[in-house]
Amino acid sequence: MTTSPLHSTVSRDLERTQAQPATTDAPRTSAPVLVGVDGSSQSIYALRRTVRLADSLDAPVRAALIWSPEGAAGHTGAKTHREAERALNLVVNSVFGIRSPSWFSKIVREGSPASVLIEESAGSQMLVVGHHGSGDLNDGDLGSVSAACAGRAHCPVLITHDVRPGAELE
Repeated sequence: MTTSPLHSTVSRDLERTQAQPATTDAPRTSAPVLVGVDGSSQSIYALRRTVRLADSLDAPVRAALIWSPEGAAGHTGAKTHREAERALNLVVNSVFGIRSPSWFSKIVREGSPASVLIEESAGSQMLVVGHHGSGDLNDGDLGSVSAACAGRAHCPVLITHDVRPGAELE
């Protein structure tokens, strides 16, 4: 079977994305790249992509997980600060193992995910958020966290889609 050039490019990109990110511990002094995570497999993918992007920019990475005791839409499902920290640590450990590099930091905050990410985006060179929707432009998902951030963040916003085969089923 012959593989198309596009398929080969996508396959190589996926292999690099799923590989462990560079963990050089050299200091990074440029503005950070902020990534919103929620504990899902899509947020692990978003953090991996963010690390690759930040490596090319020689930028530090800040991962933010926002929680709410009400468990409102767009939240992790964590109802306490401790549960939110645990969810964030699982994402971070999935990407870096037990020791993250010195240029990586994480924050856990209570609130509305879009509002907190927009606030935290001040001073960042980019905000990366994952997209959980179907990708259908007619799905009425205009109130989503990614759409709100894209329209109001203080920096450019990258919305990632997990393109691994079968990822939409997770």
